[in-house]
Amino acid sequence: MRDLKADTNAKMEFWKNLKPNRHLRTINIEHNLCRDKVLSVISEYLKEPGIVLNDLNLAKNFITGKGIRDLSVALCNNLSLKKLNLGDNKLEDDGLDIFAASLS
Repeated sequence: MRDLKADTNAKMEFWKNLKPNRHLRTINIEHNLCRDKVLSVISEYLKEPGIVLNDLNLAKNFITGKGIRDLSVALCNNLSLKKLNLGDNKLEDDGLDIFAASLS
């Protein structure tokens, strides 16, 4: 799902509706302008028990440190995710520090 032109509310609704799906292993939403608000909903999905997602590509989505905070909390509870691409986002040092601290 690349270059999706849906608005933020539609993207958030997509992720909310995805919660019952426990079989997805790879999701690529590179270059979709998801931003922090949508990442918050994605993070809620990642917290769901039984999620088997292995690979999540969030590159080029204008994610900042605020969104990384939500993702960091979700990843503390998610043991299935093995590959995460956050490349080419708006992450500053503070966001990366938060993310790194959550991994230790």
